[in-house]
Amino acid sequence: GGYHGYWQQDIYTVNEYFGTENDLLNMIKACHERGIWVMLDVVANHVGPVNYDYSTIVPFDSVEHYHNCTTCPQYCTIDDFTNYPQVEECRLSGLPDLDQDNQFVRTTLQAWIKNMTEFYGFDGIRID
Repeated sequence: GGYHGYWQQDIYTVNEYFGTENDLLNMIKACHERGIWVMLDVVANHVGPVNYDYSTIVPFDSVEHYHNCTTCPQYCTIDDFTNYPQVEECRLSGLPDLDQDNQFVRTTLQAWIKNMTEFYGFDGIRID
């Protein structure tokens, strides 16, 4: 499949595949000048594929930031979407599942979303 950009590795940087921070600021400004609202699409459920080396994910670089997979089948991937514990604890398509019950994860995501909205001037948020 094609590159989709949903596999975040560092929440604090703009994905260079799509442009720079200034490109994003200029695009939002141009949209607003034309009466177009811009939404921030936040993936707060999981991060990009890393196997079990979380040190490459910023700022969620520790195993404690993720669900522990104890209720999951092989490879920690959801194989039964009617099984609530699997849906909550396991990986969607093998992607490490952030544990929003962890205070650091929760407060970091909240602060990051607030900062992104204020700094860039997004008009709305979609949370995945």
